[in-house]
Amino acid sequence: MVARSITITFDGRRIEEEGISVDGLVGALKSIQDALKLTVGHLGGYQPSQGQPPKWVREQSRLVVRSTRPGSLVAELQLVPTKRSEHQAGELGSRALDALIQWDGSEHSTLPSFVIERLGEIHRSLPPSVDVWLGDEEFSRRVRVNRRVPAKNWEAAKEATLLYGWLNAVNWDRGTAQLHRYRQKFVPLRFDSLMQEQMLTCATQFVEVKGKGRFNNKDQWQYVEVDEISAVGVSNEGFDLESFLGNPNPTIFDPEKIIRASEPFDTEDFMRFIEDVRDDRKG
Repeated sequence: MVARSITITFDGRRIEEEGISVDGLVGALKSIQDALKLTVGHLGGYQPSQGQPPKWVREQSRLVVRSTRPGSLVAELQLVPTKRSEHQAGELGSRALDALIQWDGSEHSTLPSFVIERLGEIHRSLPPSVDVWLGDEEFSRRVRVNRRVPAKNWEAAKEATLLYGWLNAVNWDRGTAQLHRYRQKFVPLRFDSLMQEQMLTCATQFVEVKGKGRFNNKDQWQYVEVDEISAVGVSNEGFDLESFLGNPNPTIFDPEKIIRASEPFDTEDFMRFIEDVRDDRKG
């Protein structure tokens, strides 16, 4: 899918009779323009904290209002063609537009949190009765943009974490992955361009992940943004009897220091888990 345009639809009980304010329309279109710009930068390795967007970000995220439709207010925004860009051959604009169109409307999604926050500001100057939808005419896709909390509240809700599990479903283009843990729901991961090589290196391995994320109301991870990741494996070195016997500080078994399970557990399940880990590492 290569997107060149995106539609924004305003629905409401009285839109056909009263329309929407110019301030509301301009603010909503500006939110989409900014969200596209942020997504282009994200795909190309630029982060908002780096200051003013570089020229290649601005060039590959320009939109024009191409047409409007009757009924509910619908505007088609078209990507402005650019000359061959020095940054990834000018394809970032289309890829970013694809990402916006394919967004599922949820907080746990393939879009970076700062893009979702900017999209949420579409409603800032619109009446509460107005619903906003993003879509694509060619593929007949449409997703509702929900009102969202301010960005500062999102940042305050993030918590530092240290997680272990198997790294799967690494998507280089979207900056997403999944951390699978034994008998638990997988944790959605997000990573920026600086982490791409390390994420691909660690793919399918048992890893340690350090980062920051947010919980949902069921006390489950909505997502974790990866700051550091490393493979945690078992050494392949053989047993060295001489080193073992010559160890000046050997580990001595002390039955009084055994940590015992506070509750009964299924030993067969436990042994099955150990065997699964061994099989994964052999594979």
